[in-house]
Amino acid sequence: MKALSFLWVGSLPAVVMLVGGLLLFPQACNPPPPEPWHLPAARSFKLYPLRVEKRFVLPLDDGDRDCLAGVELHNGSVSWRYCDSLLRHAYYNLSPGVKTPFLLLPIEEHLLCLDTRTGRIRWQDRRPFPGQAHLSIRDGHCLRTYFDSATRTHHVYAFDLETGQPRLLKSLTLDPKRTTLVRTPILFYDSLHSKHWMVASVIEYDPGKHTDSYLLFWDKDRPEREFRLPVLPDNPHGDGVTQQPLVRGRLSYWVAANQLLCVDLFERKVIWRRELPHGMLTSRLLYAFERLYFPCENERLYALDPTDGAILWEAPSAGTPSRILTDGRRLYLIGGSDRRLHTYD
Repeated sequence: MKALSFLWVGSLPAVVMLVGGLLLFPQACNPPPPEPWHLPAARSFKLYPLRVEKRFVLPLDDGDRDCLAGVELHNGSVSWRYCDSLLRHAYYNLSPGVKTPFLLLPIEEHLLCLDTRTGRIRWQDRRPFPGQAHLSIRDGHCLRTYFDSATRTHHVYAFDLETGQPRLLKSLTLDPKRTTLVRTPILFYDSLHSKHWMVASVIEYDPGKHTDSYLLFWDKDRPEREFRLPVLPDNPHGDGVTQQPLVRGRLSYWVAANQLLCVDLFERKVIWRRELPHGMLTSRLLYAFERLYFPCENERLYALDPTDGAILWEAPSAGTPSRILTDGRRLYLIGGSDRRLHTYD
């Protein structure tokens, strides 16, 4: 039976999901460490484990059903279970919304809000069309983009974290003859101009012919006030930004095909861009130790200077890597192609 293993790296604990090669590292603890513990992994769905205060939230096999469970960090005891057949439809690489005590899970047209202390449903919402598998949280609200294929319209909703009350923020109807993708936006406050803005990545694709890829900025209070920042030149492949950004203050970092871009959110301009040998598919960008880490699909890990995009070093990795994580001293990832744990100083 597949299992979740609780391991120790030096004096630091780690959770390794043996199915899919997933890692999570909590904060350091004082020795002596407890004994490793093992739990059976869910078979019908996979999710990256989450650290929420003194618990992990893990996908577990609970005998005759698979569940999402709250597991005590130090002894592996299960404090709560949430079992729902809907979980088998969850995208393994989804970006949940986490703001204690709220855990929000986007699954197709559903949005679930669990209480991280009890595992109980606080509220749930279902739209008549599917939504993005990536969420963003800001100012007591969860943001998510949905796509109505009947009208070819993308709808951006904000959900109140406490009540789940939805509010439509913006609707975008793009060229109906093209394949279109609008990611969930992020909300930020532009202190230079004392305004709240939103920005989302957009791709408009005419298969085999043309692609318009850009970041769409709009005024939160006046959604019709828009600004488009081109990301990549026109191309026949549909290339553009397909991941949520990494944000550090006014600077944001976006992965588009095999390029990494730094965008000043306040000035709405590209500060620098760096072309890499290959793109990033399964992993995610990481900021740590005043560096950006880019797990590339050419089986190399790149460390970049966030100020100018210069490549500081590169090291061997593996194909289809997991997300890269840190314990505050080292970097860790699992290679999908070799199923090995890779560590970096």
